[in-house]
Amino acid sequence: MAECRDSHKPPYIYSQFCKLYQDHVNKNRLTMHISHKPGDKVMVDWVGTTLPLYDKITGRSAKVSLFIATLPFSMYSYAQACLTMKEEDWINAHVNMWEYFGAVLGF
Repeated sequence: MAECRDSHKPPYIYSQFCKLYQDHVNKNRLTMHISHKPGDKVMVDWVGTTLPLYDKITGRSAKVSLFIATLPFSMYSYAQACLTMKEEDWINAHVNMWEYFGAVLGF
């Protein structure tokens, strides 16, 4: 506070600082670019909410979890619906993800 008084600038409360910062970001269309090396990593996770999956023939629905994988350099993505988020589904989703990326990218 003393520094603000000495520099004749008004102090900001946290919410005001956040508002001014967000206005600055929006006005200048600022984004944060993270550089990734090709083939260095793959980002995987489950999507936060379950989704309904409908059987066309029976009309029944089941809740499924969505597995998502992205290669951050190229932004190639893979998604798979799974009945559970158990270890077996996690492993099978990874196997299918690598088969997909291999077919798409030729490795």
